[in-house]
Amino acid sequence: MATFFEMLSIQLVLIIYVLAGVLAYKKGMITDQNRPGLIKLIVEILVPALIFKSFFNITWDIIALSFQTLIIATVIYTTITLVGGYFYRDLPEKQAKILHYATLCNSAGFAGLPIVTSLFGELGSILAAVYLIPHRIFTYTIGISLLVKQEKDLKTTLLSFIKNPMILAVFFGLIMGLSQIQLPTFIVNSLNGLSGTVTPLSMVAIGSIIGSVKMEALFEKAVLRFVWVRMLFIPLIVLMVLKVMHVDQQVVGMCVVMATMPAGATTPILAAKYDLDVALASKLTFVSIILSLFLSPAFLAFV
Repeated sequence: MATFFEMLSIQLVLIIYVLAGVLAYKKGMITDQNRPGLIKLIVEILVPALIFKSFFNITWDIIALSFQTLIIATVIYTTITLVGGYFYRDLPEKQAKILHYATLCNSAGFAGLPIVTSLFGELGSILAAVYLIPHRIFTYTIGISLLVKQEKDLKTTLLSFIKNPMILAVFFGLIMGLSQIQLPTFIVNSLNGLSGTVTPLSMVAIGSIIGSVKMEALFEKAVLRFVWVRMLFIPLIVLMVLKVMHVDQQVVGMCVVMATMPAGATTPILAAKYDLDVALASKLTFVSIILSLFLSPAFLAFV
């Protein structure tokens, strides 16, 4: 487990990456039009490479921790699904829907996995990849259903999940790691190179999102409610429950980091698609990204 000052040092590096993203947006290098392509590159190529590489040195002890992680993540997302809407029941429907969605479907994959990898190394990558399995399932099913009431095609949903590059990386990485297959050096070096770009590019992309948000009435009632629920209450409950249950320290640390991650980068996009409160969604994304950079090390100090 990294010390508080090591974690703070890592967070300061991430802040510099984020500021580079803000500058890139202000200079027109990253725009609202080309950012989706950058995010797609990160999520569909670079992050899967990182996940796949992380399984090179997997052991049965790590698999045991992974199973524990899978159960914990499933319980967390099930609980948020069932009670998350309660915190926003008094708000207008167009706000309540996007708030419940953002509370359930945070940026655990896009922002969380690179940060966990920076803090905990390859073991962190594996545990985070397993944690993201329930995250993906809930995002593709429950998450979208929170935004719009419609019949879901189960076959299409399952195919979408199975074909997700991150899920495929977990599956094939697990097979490769357990079978101890030795890949050619040039492939290993290529994966190492691609993996090394995940954290800086992810944070730069997040910085470009921050740079695009207008600052008017940033801390309105709904935003403050979200900050309390998603950024403070949920991580605190996760930390306390896992500590009381004497869960492995690495697993606790990873789960706490994932719990402090901001609203997903797609939240404003989906708000626009389903005619919800786009301005609120943008503010949630902006405020939670900024706070997560400081809350992660603060919560980890108590792990």
